[in-house]
Amino acid sequence: MQFFLASQRFVLLTKLAKETTKTVVNLKKKDILCGVTMAKPTISVAEVGDFRVVKFEIPGGVTSPAEFAEAVAEVGDLSGSKAVLLNGRGPVWGYAMLAHSAHPTPAVATYDPRLGYVVVATHSPDFAVGQVVADPEAKPAPAAVAA
Repeated sequence: MQFFLASQRFVLLTKLAKETTKTVVNLKKKDILCGVTMAKPTISVAEVGDFRVVKFEIPGGVTSPAEFAEAVAEVGDLSGSKAVLLNGRGPVWGYAMLAHSAHPTPAVATYDPRLGYVVVATHSPDFAVGQVVADPEAKPAPAAVAA
């Protein structure tokens, strides 16, 4: 009797594993995860002073590697004579795709809201990995009024 129950559990677990695998495969095919449709990011590029600021946004907050790669390809080559500043809420692999698109460039930095832009790659003596670059789009704080 004990062997029979154990083999029934094994059969049930095997069936469950097969169904789960089928579900995951179907999700990948449809680009749907937990009921959320994946979306292609929007990427904007602006020249701001000595920098090229690249901002991206993912509608709905979920994208696939294929859609992110397609958006990066549409933007085209980001390399040039200005350092590239990357800003957006997204996956690490998305940042890596953008950084690769910016190679070679004097520097690539990613945005940290607590610090500013942090240099993550450089080909210039003007920049060092780990260096913090102030946000070139930041508005200066209003001057304190003397009492």
